[in-house]
Amino acid sequence: MEYLKDAEVYFKKKAGQWLAALSLGEYIRQASDCVRAEEDRITRYMHPKTSKKMRLLFNKEVLVNDSKSLLQKDKGLGNLLRSNAIPVSLS
Repeated sequence: MEYLKDAEVYFKKKAGQWLAALSLGEYIRQASDCVRAEEDRITRYMHPKTSKKMRLLFNKEVLVNDSKSLLQKDKGLGNLLRSNAIPVSLS
């Protein structure tokens, strides 16, 4: 499945660009927006069997692979939450 390999390269490149250019809060917002857009495309255009692979690929490239770097960015997630840069709803 060549398109999955192409998608992997694309998501890896996007995540690298975001990591270099954005603060942690901005990265999280950008990734969240991208998740919604990708989810919409996946639901509309992909077979359910393929859609699961694409979701896993997206999560790996955008959320997991750079997670250590993300958590250290802007002095860590705890600092970001304390500064209220990411609103948290506990309800």
